[in-house]
Amino acid sequence: MKDWLLTIFTIHNLFLLSGAFLIYRYSRTRKIYWGLTLAIGVLWLATSTYYLPAKWMKYEESRQKRILPANHKEQVYIHVFGAGYILDKRLNPSQQLSPTSLTRLVEAVRLMKSYPNAVLVTSGHSRYGVKSQAEVARDAAISLGVPSSKIKVLTTPDNTFTEIKSFTQKIGNNVSVIAVSDALHLPRIHFLYHQYPHLKTYYAPTNYQIKEGQNGSVGVDFPSVNSIEMVNEIIKERLKFAKDKAKVYFLKQKSH
Repeated sequence: MKDWLLTIFTIHNLFLLSGAFLIYRYSRTRKIYWGLTLAIGVLWLATSTYYLPAKWMKYEESRQKRILPANHKEQVYIHVFGAGYILDKRLNPSQQLSPTSLTRLVEAVRLMKSYPNAVLVTSGHSRYGVKSQAEVARDAAISLGVPSSKIKVLTTPDNTFTEIKSFTQKIGNNVSVIAVSDALHLPRIHFLYHQYPHLKTYYAPTNYQIKEGQNGSVGVDFPSVNSIEMVNEIIKERLKFAKDKAKVYFLKQKSH
């Protein structure tokens, strides 16, 4: 299943489909119709106001803790996962990366300063035969001060599963690696990396959506698109995780 197909499973579409089903199926049975309409309304409020989506997102983002090598002289690869870019030649490489990709790269570059023997690995393909995301991320890293000799690129992967597969094939499956990606994304990366038992894996979560502090907003909570999108992101990530688990399962069955 292509990842873009998973975008149909969103809260917006569930509301539309549920509403259409109600009108079609129960328009003649008022009690059931209004009962289900009320249930959909409650679900909409629950997913469009901040409290419950934030609690769910906080749980998801806490599933994979930050784990880094204790030995700062260790030979380690820092694998920054791709998350989109636009090859706009008016802009410098860092501005061509999506905000998510750029935040991941900045965290990876920061880690490079703490691990002098580290090698940065960027990954991501090009859908249209132009410069790949891995190459744009490499150029952005160079502009941020990383020597080109300390960067490797994986230009063929088009999703998380193939990014990790390409890493093990071209870098190695018996090395130390720090995965740099969104906190929401890292549990799936953890699962996929652990299909290679000789890899020594570490994790550097970034792009936290839930941030708590004394200066955080405590205003009145109204329904918002941002809260719905938070739920959508969780659902999409869970579906992609299920897809990758199924792929791993069937590949194992095929190899037996």
